[in-house]
Formats: sequence, structure tokens, C-alpha cells
Amino acid sequence: MRTSHRTIRKLIREEQSKITDEQLFSSQQFSAYMTDIVETATKRYRRRSKVKMHWDPFSNSDVAHTDNRLIHINAANFLTRSFPTRSLQADSIIGLAGHEAGHILFTDFTMLQIHMQALEAGSFYPAEPGNLTMLQSLSLQQIKNYFEEKDEAVIQAIRLVTHSLVNTMEDLYIEARMMDAFPGSFKTGILLNNLRFSEDIPSVTDEIAEGHHEVFIIINLLIQYAKSGDLNNADGYKGKYLVEVSGRYDGSSKFPIHSKWGFFPSASVAWRISDEPWMGWSRRALDNAKIRLSAGSMGNGNVSPYSYTSEMTVSTADDIVLGGSYPSYTSVGSTVPVSLTWEKSTTYDVGLDLDFFNNRLSVSGDYYRRYTTDMYTASVALPAVYGTGSPKGNNAEMKTDGWELSLSWRDSFKLGGKPFDYSIKAMVWDSKSVITKYVNDTGSLGTVKGFIENGGSPSSYYVGMTVGEIWGYTVAGLFRDQADIDSSAIHDFVQASDKVTRPGQVKIADLDGNGFIDPGNFAVDDHGDLRIIGNQSPRYRYGVNLSARWNGIGLSVFLQGVGARDWYPGSDAGMFWGKYGRPFFALIPSIHNYTDDMYSAERNNWDTAYWPRMTTYQSNGTKNWTRLLEIPNTRYIQSAAYLRVKNIQLDYSFPKHICSAIRLQGLKIYVNAENLFTFTPLHKYAPNFDPEGLSYDSDFASAADGYTYPILKSVTVGVNITF
Repeated sequence: MRTSHRTIRKLIREEQSKITDEQLFSSQQFSAYMTDIVETATKRYRRRSKVKMHWDPFSNSDVAHTDNRLIHINAANFLTRSFPTRSLQADSIIGLAGHEAGHILFTDFTMLQIHMQALEAGSFYPAEPGNLTMLQSLSLQQIKNYFEEKDEAVIQAIRLVTHSLVNTMEDLYIEARMMDAFPGSFKTGILLNNLRFSEDIPSVTDEIAEGHHEVFIIINLLIQYAKSGDLNNADGYKGKYLVEVSGRYDGSSKFPIHSKWGFFPSASVAWRISDEPWMGWSRRALDNAKIRLSAGSMGNGNVSPYSYTSEMTVSTADDIVLGGSYPSYTSVGSTVPVSLTWEKSTTYDVGLDLDFFNNRLSVSGDYYRRYTTDMYTASVALPAVYGTGSPKGNNAEMKTDGWELSLSWRDSFKLGGKPFDYSIKAMVWDSKSVITKYVNDTGSLGTVKGFIENGGSPSSYYVGMTVGEIWGYTVAGLFRDQADIDSSAIHDFVQASDKVTRPGQVKIADLDGNGFIDPGNFAVDDHGDLRIIGNQSPRYRYGVNLSARWNGIGLSVFLQGVGARDWYPGSDAGMFWGKYGRPFFALIPSIHNYTDDMYSAERNNWDTAYWPRMTTYQSNGTKNWTRLLEIPNTRYIQSAAYLRVKNIQLDYSFPKHICSAIRLQGLKIYVNAENLFTFTPLHKYAPNFDPEGLSYDSDFASAADGYTYPILKSVTVGVNITF
């Protein structure tokens, strides 16, 4: 019967026990105790390992090693025996076991072997340079002859040095990962061993005096720093606190000399509260709990070069002839901003990281607020008589509130006697930006042309504006009959070529009650019947990762999407509007069901039809208030929320014995598919539009009209072969 852990720990604490250290640490019971500790940790990664203890007090004996399955520990090693008490010696042994377990879990022995074989094959030799002179070629040949004479010695020297460096860095890596994954007894033992080991490393002065080679002096110095605990402590000071401060000083010739430089500092602190003694009650379920705080600034210098200089252009007239030629003339210089410097974003963030049930369940969340100052935007509109447009400059400020949340679960179980590994990770994030400063005394919403080109978003900022908001009319259905038209507010729109309103045409709600459907003065305080009807900024974006692996078969799925987004079709969106836009849009494959879902006088389906009476040029024309469907409204605004199966991969890795039989290191076949399926309400009336490709850009207006190259579906079949 296996001795209980309680009994073993009691024997460890009893310094005056009747049994000796050798009898305790080399016993089967202590080996079983260490095996339980290692198995409990390594089974999380489906690599259960055992520990075998022995006692060899000779000075040249091994300390500990592993064959990638079984861990061998010499309890009489010089490091463990240097500790004065049995309790500290037991901690040292646990630290050695944690170190070797780290190699089993995190060291890629196959790649290390390949690396060493490559070194032995002479792959460290540099490639011969080309275009050498005769003298250089002669010198190169002499070097090659030298290496040929001493090739084996050179190889062995490089292999020895490389092996030492690789081992040192690998030890640092696996110890850092083990202490991060197991911040309990493993971490305590590793740090204890490193502290004692660092005390025994000779100083650089002693090594030089003893004639040690410079390479090994450097390696020992690296080990000394690493084993002191400063480099491989993955959690910061005492595993509980972390502080980071940084700053950058950037300069750009895009700005005037007095404002070309910007300083952007940042700082962060973290507190691992799960390591506090008063959190002991939570350790059965809680593995890690960390609170994070950060603040930092970033600079944006993405402005047009030399916007702070006034430019006068020289042109040639094409309508006047003087002296037998077209004269040249100079245009008035462009207006420059009053000031021009870096756009600055300062973000404050608070975050929380939680890990439960041996790190199978992980939760991470952040809330942040970002202040953007000196925004590079156009200034307030200038009077037309001024003769030139408003220059862009540092004219606005904005506040952004956002949050991020991720949740993951990973585990494994036996299926058919073989491990079935799976993981699920879901992420969701959102943000909203509001203008907090902008010189717009009249509260103007901009120009009508800009408003329509922006999909209903004001072309001018105003204080309190939510970025991406869509203004438009509220639709009260379709006109029922002439009596309905006569009792409604006046619709002075082109819904027919003669501007006569007829049954079956769109009916707008008179929200301000003045008897006319109008935008007022198109200002924040006077906007007539216009209201905020949506927002074109993506909201509640999310992603889901699913993966599973069993018996060499792997499956991974990545889903992404947007929970809320509004879009109003552009005036030239022919695949949406069809003949409601231009007459020749009838040649473009549109989405209209002209028999079932469009109003017709014969059926008088004013209450069930989605599309109004057919009349061209309702959505396209002058970019003013006369074309009703050109102006966003609640009836034809579209939801661009979506869920997309972004990626699916199915693969099979052949077993090692099959690969070895055909002299391969590894063989995997796979099928990978991109953008297979998209689920979105947008496709009910706009199946030819991609919800990811919708945008508004006055310089490339076709983006809002859907004339962009779609995101393609693709399927790839491949083979990975490792020799």
C-alpha cells in the first residue's frame, strides 16, 4: 500500500527521525510521493510522467535527467545536500523534478536533435560570397583548406559551444514556463535551487585567472544572472507585482519645426492577488487572479506632408489665347491650419485575468477609456466667398469607451483508450466614440452632399456626436390611397417624374408636426423630421475558436462576426436599388422580386409590399433633398450584422512508426477552407453585398455602392512533409 502524502511530509519535517536522509529520499515511498506530484502537474498537458529516486553521493554523479518519460533524480546530489535541513532538501528535489518535468512538457527534443545533426553536417559554414576578386578568392580557398585540415575539431568546438548555449536558454525557457504554470511547490523549489546554484558559480575574475575560455566565461555569466531568479521569474517581483514603464520621443518632418516632436509615455502595473496569503481559501479552484492597470499615449503622424505650407499652383488657361499661345496663371495659395502637430491618443485600462481548475478555464476582461486630442480633421466650413476650402488641422477631441472579454476552456479525456484534446475560446469586444470638442458654433450637420456620400452620417462634427451615427427619415409605410396622401404632410420629393405623390409610394412621418417633410436647417438644434436611425460603426464584434485532436486527427474552426451594424445603400448601389436608381440598373442583377414584394396598383398591396411603386431616379440624382430614397430612412436601412465561418481545417498526422518506416520525421495531410459560410440579415434584400466590405468614402464612393471585390471562398488541400 502506497504511503500517504501526510506520512511522507511528516517524515520530511522530522529532522531527528530514526531513518536517515538516504533511507527516506531513496525509498519507494518517496519515489511514489514525487510521482504523484509530477503526475498531477503533467497530466494537465496529457504527458503523465513518473519519478525514480536513487542515492549516489559521489562528486561526479548525475543530479537529475529524463528520457522524456521517466525522471531520474539523485537525492544525494551536491546541490540538494548543500541545504541544511531535510525540509529544504525536499524542496530542492521537488524543484529538480519540476525542471525535468518542464523538459518533458515544453522541450522539443526532435528539433534539438535535428539542430545538432545539422551542426555536425557543417551547416554552420557561411555561404560563399560571389563576385570576388582574384586575391579574395585565393584567401577564401586558404580558409577552406584550413577548415578541411581541422574540420572535426572545428565541428566539435562549435557543437560544444552551441550545445551549452542551447541548454542554457532551454533551461531558462522551461523553468519560466513551469513557474508560470505551477506557482506553488515547483516554483519554490526551482527558485531555491537557482539561488544556491548562483552562489557556487565562480566569479569572472576567478575564471579568467584559471584560464577559462572566453566563450564559457560568457555562458557561466549568463547562467549566473539567470539562476539568480531575475531572468526566469515569469511573474515579476516575488511573483506578485509587476511594473513596466516606457516612453518614446518621435519626430516628423510633416510638422512645423516648433511642433515636429512628440513624447509618448506609458506605464503599467499588475498585482497577482492569488499569491497573497489571505487568498489561500481559493486555491482549490482558483489558479491565478491578476489585476492590471495601465496608461499610455500614442502619436499619429499620418497627415499629408507639408500641410502647414501654403501652395500656389501654376496652370495653363485653355479658353484664352494671348500672343498665339495659352497663357499661364497662378492660383491663390491654399489655406493652412493655425497649428499642426501630432494627433495624440491616451488610453487608461483596467483588466482582470482569472484561471480556474488547473488552468482549464480562463477568463480575461478589460475596460478602457481613450482620449484622442488634437484630432486631424477639417475645420469649420468657410464662407464660399472666401475662395478656398477649409484646411485640415488639429481641430477636434474625442472620447472612446470600450471593453473586451475572452473566455476559454481546454481539457482532455479518454476516447477509445486514446486522449481526446479539445479547446474552446470565445472573444467579444465593443467600443463607442463621442466627439467632445469641435468648433461648430451653429451646430451644422455639414453639407447635404457629404451627408449622402457618408451614408447618412453628418459630414461635420459636433460636440456630443457619436461617431458613425446615421440620420434619416422615419417611414410610416406606403401610401394607402389618395385620401391617405391628402391627410398627410406634404412630400416634396421625386417619387415620380412629375413630383406627384401617388398610392404605393413611401410615406414619411411628420415628426415635427409642421405639415412638411423637411430637414429643418440641418443642424443639431433644428433638424426637422430627421432623427438618428442607426449607426454604421461595427458593434459587439466577436470571434470563436474551436479545436479538437484525437488519434492524429485534428479539427479547428474559427468563427467571426459583428453583433450590430447599420448600413444604408449608396445612391449608386445598383444591385440593391435596381430601377429605383437609374433606368439602366435593370441590366444589373438586382434583388427585387417584382411580382411578390413590390407594390402594384392591381393588387393594392400597400400593407404587405416592401418595395414601393416603381419609379426610376428615386435613389439617385442630385444628392440633395429631392430624391427620397437617396436620403437614409428606417424602411430601407439594412442590418449588416453577420456570423462568418472564417476558417475550417481538418488534418491527419501519420503515426511516428509509419513516418519512420518511410524515413520521414513527420507527415501530415490537411484540408483548409476559408470564408465558407456567411449568415447575415443583410442578404435578405442585398445578397450580392459582403457585410465586411461595406464602407463610406467620399474619395471612393463605390465602396458604399457595393462595387468592391468580394471576399473570396477558398479550399486548399495540402501535405506537410518533414525530412
